Amino acid sequence: MYPHPEIITELDDLGESPPDAGSTAPPGVPPPVHTNEAVSSSLILHVFALLSALHVGLRRVESTFLVITPGLLLADV
Repeated sequence: MYPHPEIITELDDLGESPPDAGSTAPPGVPPPVHTNEAVSSSLILHVFALLSALHVGLRRVESTFLVITPGLLLADV
């Protein structure tokens, strides 16, 4: 539902824009804006978290091989 023309005129006189028909935000509260900066910083954080998890996983695998490998070398002797 669109506001009545009188309401739009009054809002224009106050320098405010009329609310969107599908807006769920209360009057006077602007809707959230997803900027490229916010998306890119979120993406950077996700990539960093993934790389950190991979690094920890690889260190655990490496330490496991360091423990197993000397035992295998001694078993071959």
